[in-house]
Amino acid sequence: MSCVMNEMQGNLVLLRLLVQLLSMKESSFFSVVSRLGDLEKQIETLHLKKSEMPHEKEELLNTAVYRVDALEAEFINTKKALHEALMKQEELLGYIDRQEEAKYKRKKFC
Repeated sequence: MSCVMNEMQGNLVLLRLLVQLLSMKESSFFSVVSRLGDLEKQIETLHLKKSEMPHEKEELLNTAVYRVDALEAEFINTKKALHEALMKQEELLGYIDRQEEAKYKRKKFC
């Protein structure tokens, strides 16, 4: 993330330098070109650097990922249990409907 921020800052500096270039005299132009070259070297250096995460943050991230995995497994189990309960409920409702129909038919014939 900081690499992206540094790159954005570098681009902003480049843009400012280009604006200055358009309004400068020839003597200042060479100074700006030199500064621009230095800036390009700094940006290349930033690109080549490895972005390493501090050990503490890596542990926190791993703990968070583990917790998300555990929650996901818990969610899957809950989803299965809810599905089973729904199936059982539908089965019971069907049974009740059949019982009521049978009761109605018995009353009708009596």
